[in-house]
Amino acid sequence: MGRKILVADDDQIGRKIATFVGVQLGASIFPCENGEEAWKLVCKSLDEGKHVGASKSSLPFDCILMDCEMPMMNGVEATARIRKAEESYGVRIPIIALTAHKKGQEIDNMIQAGVDGYLTKPLNKNVFLKTISEIICNV
Repeated sequence: MGRKILVADDDQIGRKIATFVGVQLGASIFPCENGEEAWKLVCKSLDEGKHVGASKSSLPFDCILMDCEMPMMNGVEATARIRKAEESYGVRIPIIALTAHKKGQEIDNMIQAGVDGYLTKPLNKNVFLKTISEIICNV
């Protein structure tokens, strides 16, 4: 796969599972413990890379896995802030929501904030790969 994936999840076990699955798929994983940490890392990476009008191949991350429910800054707010920051650079990094729910307000809120898709926990390796492949290819 050779991708760079940012994983934002306050649950250490959730981060470990996402990291394990991502590494099995050949990706480099950048773990964050909350939405604020993820948002700051994306902003820093965009600024350092000067990604104005960047192509998909030069984005700082190929995708972001964003847990919905986190302390400090939840996934909805972090996603909205990342989308706002991207506007300055004319780029869009695919964001996939991670949720324990298969439907409902949480998913609706994440979609409104700008996620490109969602995965339910616990992560299934095959569904994870299929979702990431579809989203990376279509964004």
